[in-house]
Amino acid sequence: MCRFNSVPNPSERYAAEILDNPMTVVAIVETHFQPTRRLEIDSAGHARLIVGENPPQNIQTSKEGLDALRKTLIRERFFELKGEYGERPHDSGSSTLIITIGRVTKTVQLRS
Repeated sequence: MCRFNSVPNPSERYAAEILDNPMTVVAIVETHFQPTRRLEIDSAGHARLIVGENPPQNIQTSKEGLDALRKTLIRERFFELKGEYGERPHDSGSSTLIITIGRVTKTVQLRS
């Protein structure tokens, strides 16, 4: 359970916390017919993209890009979303986004 969910409008109330604390991001896309893709971004903006069994690719994200992501988390009320959306038939996939701000982690999974 996300600590932010215990207040009426957590994204706005904790905007400063979202903007000012270290942030890590993990995005995972899994499908039945393609290799799993995983993107990991640490609080310094260093990113690794892993596609299937291939060696990781290192990427540097910009401060502007990370700042835009933080503002999007607030605007779209990411920390208020449910943990799962959609149904998962046996031959479908899912996309998972895991965001950690400070010591708070929120996971949202989209099934298709």
